Amino acid sequence: MARARLDTLHRLNEAGIATYVFVGPLLHDQLFAEIKKAGTSEIIVEFLNMPGHLRTQLNGYLTSEPTDIQEVHATSQDAEFRALLEKQIKAWVVTHELKMRFDQIVHHLGAQSLKEGCSVRLVNPP
Repeated sequence: MARARLDTLHRLNEAGIATYVFVGPLLHDQLFAEIKKAGTSEIIVEFLNMPGHLRTQLNGYLTSEPTDIQEVHATSQDAEFRALLEKQIKAWVVTHELKMRFDQIVHHLGAQSLKEGCSVRLVNPP
């Protein structure tokens, strides 16, 4: 599925259609490289958005999983973990010469001002 999406991005970019990619919550250096290779230079990155009711449900499912998996999940919402991950993501962005839309990672914690400097215009409004 990911390959088909990357191939579509490549075709759109070759046709001169500007694209951007929403990346999250799974993040990997190779994905950033493939996005750039497809001709896309702008991305939106989002941390896992897990509202309280979903977190409670997932915690219930994880009780039967090994302790190390439970610990990884528990720390994924910690500010310290997110700071380390944000540093890594920003390094990948620089390495692959990408631009993060909004100039920040969407994290759904606290107040974020996610505004771009452009507006959307319908070509053929209904």
